[in-house]
Order: sequence, then structure tokens, then C-alpha cells
Amino acid sequence: MLKEKGYPEDIVKAVRRHNHLLDEEPQSLMERTIWAIDELTGLIVATALVHPNKLNDVTVESVMKKMDESSFAKNVEREIIKEGAEKLEMPLEEVVAETLEAMKAIKDDLGL
Repeated sequence: MLKEKGYPEDIVKAVRRHNHLLDEEPQSLMERTIWAIDELTGLIVATALVHPNKLNDVTVESVMKKMDESSFAKNVEREIIKEGAEKLEMPLEEVVAETLEAMKAIKDDLGL
């Protein structure tokens, strides 16, 4: 569908390859980044929703704590988040920090 709408091939590949169910390994930095943070953004949103001030109250530490709580946000695949950090060759806490910072910058657009 994106291809039909004229999106560049690198965008089409990145969107297709972020699907963890496909057997397509992300190659470019953009593909690896999208692959890495897709599940992580879900965990951050879930964490924000249990705080009174939403994203304003979320810290790297609070996200990392929720990573360890398997009963919290059960549908979030934590192994994919960890694999994503490895694909980016970054410490997990750094990936969480950068993703959280980016999400906080658009918190009003996200409704958080």
C-alpha cells in the first residue's frame, strides 16, 4: 500500500521489516531503529497510563522496572525490546532513555 502511494523504497522496507513475525532481518539503521522501538513504545505507553501525570512521571528507571514485571503489559514482548537494543548496539537503558525523550517531546500529540 505504501509503495502504491509513492513512498520511497527504504521507507517501505523499514515498515515491512519492523514486523517481528516476518523472516526479514532489519538491515539499515532506520529499519533496526523501528524494529527496536516498536515494542518499547508500547511498554512506555502502558507505563505512562498507570501514572497520574502520564509521560511526565515516567523515567528510565520506571520503564526498566516494568520490563521486569512480566504480569504488566503482558502483550509486550520484552525479548524483542532487548534484541532491538542489541541490533542497535546500544545499552538497553540508553535505548529506553532516547525513546522516552522522543515520546515526551510529542506527548501532547500522543495524548500522554
